[in-house]
Amino acid sequence: TIGNCVINSEGILLKNFFVTWDDLSYQKNYNKLTINSKSNSAIWTNLYYTETDNVHVLMHFLEWKFESTQ
Repeated sequence: TIGNCVINSEGILLKNFFVTWDDLSYQKNYNKLTINSKSNSAIWTNLYYTETDNVHVLMHFLEWKFESTQ
């Protein structure tokens, strides 16, 4: 669990909606990591670098995960 996200091998549970890795997109912003569902624009969250424990770990994991699937 990082912030309001629960991560497992299949994807991320976010706002009681399970986002699979294929459906997930993310943005690294200057002060936060934003996670989105591609299929449902209402499902997204911001994880602020200074307020969320281990958000940098998640950010590096996502970079690795999506780099390895290209």
